[in-house]
Amino acid sequence: MVLYASLKELKLSKIKIHQSALFDPNFITFKPTSIPIMQSGVPDFAAETRPMAALITERTDEIIATLKNQRQTGMHTDVLIDCNDGQLHAHKCIITGNNNYFSAMFQCNMLEAKTNQITFNNSSAAIDVILSFIYAEPHPPSLMDKPKLQLEVIEIAHMMEMSKLFQFYWRMWTDSLNPSILLDVWTLAVKYDQLATIQCVLNYMWFNLRQIPLNVVVQLTEVQIETFFKKFEGNPPNDDFIDFILRWGSGNLISRKDSVLKLVSSIDLSSLTCAFVASLLEENILDDFSPFLKDRFVKQAIVKLSFAPNFKINISHTVLDDFSGDAKLVVFDTLTNSWSKSDNLRLRQRHCANWQPIISAKGERFYYGISRNQKFVVYDPIAEKHHFGPRSNNMAVSGFVNDTELFFRERNYFYAVFNFATRKWKKLRFNMKDRGQTILVAKGKIYFNSNKKNVVFIYDVIGNSWTEVVKPETEMINVKCACLASSCKGKLYFIKGTKLFVYNVRSGAWWEKDEPLFSERVAIVGNCEVEFILFKEKEGSGLWMFYVSSDRWFKLPCSIIDIWPKSSFHVSYSY
Repeated sequence: MVLYASLKELKLSKIKIHQSALFDPNFITFKPTSIPIMQSGVPDFAAETRPMAALITERTDEIIATLKNQRQTGMHTDVLIDCNDGQLHAHKCIITGNNNYFSAMFQCNMLEAKTNQITFNNSSAAIDVILSFIYAEPHPPSLMDKPKLQLEVIEIAHMMEMSKLFQFYWRMWTDSLNPSILLDVWTLAVKYDQLATIQCVLNYMWFNLRQIPLNVVVQLTEVQIETFFKKFEGNPPNDDFIDFILRWGSGNLISRKDSVLKLVSSIDLSSLTCAFVASLLEENILDDFSPFLKDRFVKQAIVKLSFAPNFKINISHTVLDDFSGDAKLVVFDTLTNSWSKSDNLRLRQRHCANWQPIISAKGERFYYGISRNQKFVVYDPIAEKHHFGPRSNNMAVSGFVNDTELFFRERNYFYAVFNFATRKWKKLRFNMKDRGQTILVAKGKIYFNSNKKNVVFIYDVIGNSWTEVVKPETEMINVKCACLASSCKGKLYFIKGTKLFVYNVRSGAWWEKDEPLFSERVAIVGNCEVEFILFKEKEGSGLWMFYVSSDRWFKLPCSIIDIWPKSSFHVSYSY
């Protein structure tokens, strides 16, 4: 009876197991060689029932291991792969069925399809990684600390269009971005069109400018520097950025000097610290580039330090020499508080009675005036040559429209233009009648101050078109501009009562500030390169410089009687 009961219980258990299999396909029943026995003495078939997915995973691992062993030993393989340091084996059905590159190779009438032999000019270690991925083998952990092998795998994966493998190793290689691989990452990111990585490289550079060693900085190409510059063009340049540009330029001064000058000249230096600007000048770092570049930093230092003791401003004019009858240049040095006369320069009075100095955008010194026969004339002291222009009785110098052309207003319809590069004159004709006084010429545009309509007229020389800007107040007095270089910041100064109004021609914005002493002094001329205005006292002969950025005043140790009206206002800077 006991035996019969056990058999009946066993039969019922089998029925239950088979019924569960009908409703759950993930289960399977089988008869093991040794059936576990419960304490009651009944075999436990349910304990041996396992998920099909687990069995498939186990079987897959076994197949992958078997194929890997065959690939390594050459057993049952039918493709031979030659590398530059050895040979590998593979199964044609697997590599062609799981990779388009190999599939195309063996479908076409190629040599590899005939010989079942493939040649790669790569290391066997790199090709083995490619085969491991095709065979679904686990990732070899030894690659984590082998960047050169990672690069080789990246190159092969890109060639074979294995995007998932490429991205895996690309992230592995670029995640540890550092100065030693910076150039390689950038170069390959461009080659493989990895735009996100390029942005990561640029951001890394911006936040680690000082940490990038000189030997890496000087290897950057001009295209890369321009790309980096454009990326952060809207950001205020800091000390590290300017230092980075100068370090790059020092790597090849002959070919990069102009590029450095172009980059630095196109940005606003007002965000630089005083200490950094002073260090550049004290260490003579800028002397290797160009006088014009150094001049930009000297002007910026004057703005920031508001006439620091180490800087000097020269106010120069010409005087008639009683002995020779020629004119000589006389300069008042604000650093030494003294006058000096240049004996090396003689300006012929027979050509012009009132010479005035001017400096070109490239730092070349010239002198100009109206000749005795009523013609514009420019004198080149280096070549000792006079360049005579159109006839006129107007002495107004407007400024530089571009880096080479100086504009002289002739009358209501004409400008006389002198080109410093070619040393030739030309005429520009357009209707300026009733437009007012020329107050600025900069960046291809001429600005006129009109009190009749309370506007500033703007003439675009290149586009031959007119626009106008409404002034915020009526009866504002324009401060004559003395910026005659391409580094002019393009600011118009107006004064009314105790208020200074400034119009930025680049941004098209007005701003103002209040200064009580404006009511006691008369503005003579302004200079937006170093952002100061020269004033004379209303009730005396004293001269004052007002620094717009810092709201500081500096009294010149000379008077209006000493330099006015026989001299034109001209400034030069040195450190």
